[in-house]
Amino acid sequence: MQPNTRRLTRSRPPDLDYGPLIPSILHGEEVTDMFKVATSVLLGLAAGALTLVPSIASAGIDRDNRCVRYAERYDVEQQTKFAVLFSKVVEGDRFFYGCAFSSEQARRLPGQSCCEVDVVSGFQLQGRYVAYRSLNQEPAATVANDTLYVYDVKTGQIKVQAPAVPPETTPGSRSISSIVVKANGSVAWIGGVQAGSTNADYQVQIDDTAGSGPVTVDHGNDIAPDSLAKASDGLSIYWTRGGVAKTSPLQ
Repeated sequence: MQPNTRRLTRSRPPDLDYGPLIPSILHGEEVTDMFKVATSVLLGLAAGALTLVPSIASAGIDRDNRCVRYAERYDVEQQTKFAVLFSKVVEGDRFFYGCAFSSEQARRLPGQSCCEVDVVSGFQLQGRYVAYRSLNQEPAATVANDTLYVYDVKTGQIKVQAPAVPPETTPGSRSISSIVVKANGSVAWIGGVQAGSTNADYQVQIDDTAGSGPVTVDHGNDIAPDSLAKASDGLSIYWTRGGVAKTSPLQ
C-alpha cells in the first residue's frame, strides 16, 4: 500500500519531547510472511483512521490549545475528545507523538528509533491511552519482534509494555496482528510466533484491570489473526478460531 502524501518538515518546536535517536542502519533484512500480513492489516486500520478522524475545529477544542496548533501544523493520525495523535518528520524519519488537550504537552511515543530499526504502527487511540505495536528489526537479526505498548499521552507513562507472545513460546519471529484498547487502558491483542516455514501459532492475550499482567485466553494456529474486536457492550472482546466466534471479558 502506498503511503499518503505528507508535508515534510525539519523544524523542531522547543517543547516537543524527542527522546533518544539510535544511529543504526537497517540492512534490508526481510521479515517473515506473518509480519507482512500483520503490517498490511494494521496499516489498513491506520489508513482508515486517517479518513474517519474528525477535524480539531469540529470537536470544539480551543484553537489556542498547543495540541491544536501541533495538529494543524503536522499530520493527524487519530483524535479523541481527550487527545490527538500526530506525526512529523525529523531528519528523514517519521516519528509519532501524542498530545492530551488537558496537559498541552506533546510527547513522543516510546518504542521508536531512527533508520527504521524500531518502527511503530497499528495505533488504537481511546481516551488518553494509545495502544500500538513496535517492530524491532536489528540490522543483523534473522528474526523480527513486535512489542505491545499502551501509553498514557497525558502523563507520559507506559501502562503496558509486553512481548507479542509470552517469551517461553517456540523461538521465531513474533508479530502483533490485532489490537483492542479501552478508554481505561485495558488492552487485548492477537500475537503470533512463526519459526521457518511452519504455520504461525497465534495467542489472544489481555492485560486489564482484573490482573497484574498479560494473560493468554486462547491459542492455536487456526485463530484468524485480524479477527479481534471489541463487543458492543464494551465489556468484552471477540475473535474467530476455526471459523467459530469466541469471547472473553475485558474489564
